[in-house]
Amino acid sequence: MIRYMMVCFFAMSASLVAGDDVTVPVGTGANGVDGIKIAPVPCVQASVETVAKADGESPAVKVTFTKTGDERRLLALEGTLRSNPTGSKVLAVRYRLNLDQGELPRLALVAYGKDGNAWFKVAANPIATGGFQEVRLPLKSLRPAKFSRDEEAELQWDKIEKVWFGLAIDGPAKGTFEVSKALFTSEPYRPTKPLGVKCLDASLWSIGKDPAAKGEITIDAKEKCARFDFSFPGGRHMYDIPSVRMPEAELEGYKGLRFTYKAQIPKGIHGLLVMLRESDGTQYCAEPPPPASKDWKTVTIPFASFKRGGWSKDENNQLDLDQVSAISIGVHGTTTEKTGKGFIMTKDIQFVP
Repeated sequence: MIRYMMVCFFAMSASLVAGDDVTVPVGTGANGVDGIKIAPVPCVQASVETVAKADGESPAVKVTFTKTGDERRLLALEGTLRSNPTGSKVLAVRYRLNLDQGELPRLALVAYGKDGNAWFKVAANPIATGGFQEVRLPLKSLRPAKFSRDEEAELQWDKIEKVWFGLAIDGPAKGTFEVSKALFTSEPYRPTKPLGVKCLDASLWSIGKDPAAKGEITIDAKEKCARFDFSFPGGRHMYDIPSVRMPEAELEGYKGLRFTYKAQIPKGIHGLLVMLRESDGTQYCAEPPPPASKDWKTVTIPFASFKRGGWSKDENNQLDLDQVSAISIGVHGTTTEKTGKGFIMTKDIQFVP
């Protein structure tokens, strides 16, 4: 009998290690909205009520709010965790937002530990107004709050006793925020549409180049693209690389980089140098490099095709999407021409699911 119980115990343990699905409500009830209350925050006036059948057959917690002041404040709903959300990948919130005043806010989360420590995260992109819809906040990279007892402590979900979630609001605002679901879940974050990267502003670009190389970024209003004209001497290795800044965004759930281009490059240069650059300067290059094209061409490059450049060092030798700070589309190599000249025209830069 004892042997049978031990076998069952180890079988259950193996199942948990293998990664069972996790669904933990923020409040109580199947959708995690029962028992949720307003968290007191300065400069935000809010009242809460429960509306039956607000979202189809599901009830919703409705918050009517007014925020004064220009500083960022959190319109927060508080839930007391009754289960361990370890293994969760996202906070899934089904909501409806109506704004009478103010800019679109962002979903935010604060996790409070029993030991006086706290961690937070604010979504990179604003949420939308309109009918009920779902937004997901990836749980990677929560940062310690400045008021934490120990800012070096690591987040351990089994030691979290309550969470605040809601809207990070900049500037004065007024409206209603309804929530019909608030769950921690192990279902991965899946973006539903491409994430565009602004590139039609020359001030967003910078150029890294050999001192002997020349390069200039201009915006072609007719073609609606960024144009890079370059030249450099032949007979020795050169690099001429324009880079555009990454928007504040979560890349989790995206699969690759897509952009549309035309390019004319010198003889001896075998294609475009397309790179994703991490915040510490590490550069990951697309292999194989996209070829030059006299006509507009759209290319989609999976993240798996980006390999660390041999001139770069990285602490873990892998592309960390949460550290990508810039996208580079340029050239490098040795041209057989006396002076290598060319151009690259780029538009519609996107990260795709």
